[in-house]
Amino acid sequence: MWKLKERAAVGTKFVRDWFNKNFTFGGLVSFVILLAKMIPDAVGRKDFWSTHLASIWGFLYSHSTSSILIACALFIWLDHRRVIRKRGPQPHDHKTLKGRVLQLRDDLRNL
Repeated sequence: MWKLKERAAVGTKFVRDWFNKNFTFGGLVSFVILLAKMIPDAVGRKDFWSTHLASIWGFLYSHSTSSILIACALFIWLDHRRVIRKRGPQPHDHKTLKGRVLQLRDDLRNL
């Protein structure tokens, strides 16, 4: 029983020390103020946009599967274009050993 209490005391000391090293009172107060401001703000924005642009929300709810499919296809296509653009020959980095060896190889091939 005593070992359990000793371990609990060591555990709480560890948590208390970690908390004191990583957080300050001012940081905690700032975080609480941020939460107190952010949560009602986010709820208010959702309520505002759902009442003022109800037709857009209705369209998104009814066509969400096709909209997500189109958005994913667009993202994949744009990412594929980016990858293909990067496939061209890259210049050697002369600061690395591999870059210097490849440069030497290219110079020897040109002779």
